[in-house]
Amino acid sequence: MDEMNLLKKTALRDEQEHSSRKSISRASSTSATRKVVPTSYFCATNTVFRRTSQIPSRKIDLHGAQRHADITPLRDEYFLFETTDSFGQLLANLERTVEQLLFESYGIGKQYESVGSSNGHLLRFIKYTVPEDKDATVRFPSHTDINFTTIVVQHDIAGLEVRTKEGDWINVECAPSQAQFVFMAVDGLQVWSNDRVKACHHRVKHSGNKTRYSIGLFTFNNGIFQVPEELVDESHPLLYNPFDSRAFIRKYATTPELKKEPSPIKAFAGVKA
Repeated sequence: MDEMNLLKKTALRDEQEHSSRKSISRASSTSATRKVVPTSYFCATNTVFRRTSQIPSRKIDLHGAQRHADITPLRDEYFLFETTDSFGQLLANLERTVEQLLFESYGIGKQYESVGSSNGHLLRFIKYTVPEDKDATVRFPSHTDINFTTIVVQHDIAGLEVRTKEGDWINVECAPSQAQFVFMAVDGLQVWSNDRVKACHHRVKHSGNKTRYSIGLFTFNNGIFQVPEELVDESHPLLYNPFDSRAFIRKYATTPELKKEPSPIKAFAGVKA
């Protein structure tokens, strides 16, 4: 079986377990060759592709490939993987920097390494086609993400809206021909902070006659999650029991009743009154 067929076959199996995998890996290169290296995930328009150690590493002669039309699609896929990995690494560096600053702002910066080392990433490419209704349309309803943190990248076409604590919706403007990076605290960070940091309610509205593209980097913690002792005091009593992050993701994915809860993560791990 050639590499691309194996990629497509393993994608279906891996789609349900992507949240527990590390997603960022870099491809080694020279001026004339490219070599596939193990374990890299990304998600494009809801299809997960995987580079894996099951696929034999081999070098591709790019100059020779230009003489063979049947090699060109495979060569282009390798370039796509490498570009995606590089951009994903930049987003992951941004995510770690912001989280490190947040930990330090609470006086527990030294604890970040134990949390950050257990984090994995899902990089998702999202496409919203031109809506039939030309008026502003909610394409993705209000929600909070169930992972640790999220970075959304918008380009040219806006659409992301965030809700204030007063319940008002704010459109996150996007300048033409410019990329915009939005870092959002979501359910996992709310748990870690013992509700000092609230998960961001957000939605997507899309109108007009252009297709909207965006990218999301979703950070998942793959270990036991618990509130630091330093963030529990008389004014902030403990609100969450320690829990396995992966167990919560599995429970959420397989339990319709949990998805209907106002706060699924509180229903799963919240301290009962």
